[in-house]
Amino acid sequence: MVNCMALLEIAQKIGNISAHQEILVQNMLEILNVLCSCLKVKRVTFWQIFDSDCKIIVGIPVEAHGIGQRDLISSHPDIEYIINSKNSIHLVEDPEINPLTAYFLKIIEQNEINAILYVLILGEIEGVIVVDAVNEKKIFRYEEIELCQVAGKLITARIVSYDFFLETLWNEINWICLQDLRHQLMNPAQVIGGFGKMIAKEIKKANEEGRTVTLLEQEKLLRQAEAIEKEARKIEKIFSNSF
Repeated sequence: MVNCMALLEIAQKIGNISAHQEILVQNMLEILNVLCSCLKVKRVTFWQIFDSDCKIIVGIPVEAHGIGQRDLISSHPDIEYIINSKNSIHLVEDPEINPLTAYFLKIIEQNEINAILYVLILGEIEGVIVVDAVNEKKIFRYEEIELCQVAGKLITARIVSYDFFLETLWNEINWICLQDLRHQLMNPAQVIGGFGKMIAKEIKKANEEGRTVTLLEQEKLLRQAEAIEKEARKIEKIFSNSF
């Protein structure tokens, strides 16, 4: 699940994006710095697309990338694939053996790159954010991938207009809140459902046998009812803290 505070921190930087090249470079550097902090990564770049050409306009660390060097998109199969696929996000988990990334195998080995995450940006400014998991970071967790995907949506929306950016941000925050609420309610609901079935089973058994519930069974049912009451209080607390 996306960390809401991390999302808001990134969104604050995204809100300042400008199509003016010098301002865009500074904006993207700020966004990449926040992504590095949130994802705990050390290598990230932003590739801007110009028709059939592409170039890295900003990267972290600065000295590790050929910033400003313009190349044909076709000379970078991974970037070309992301642009042509139109998928908002793409994960390469084994870059050393993946055909899309084989052309920079030496860089992969030198920097111990274990996984690469590509985030597509569309609109007036078109590009790809490339995030590397290096050294001790072996993978990208689901919530990290989701955060990058949402960041890509917000950047794309901001390029369209500030109003569309705010609308997209509001929708994403609402979705995250609903998911968080669902997650918090899941366990109590399962406990209540489970104990409710057990209570019903004990009462049904006694009825079928034509007898009253024994003292031992009453004690067991009481414990189960107390467990239901406890979980119900948890649900009440969740709702009182959420609204």
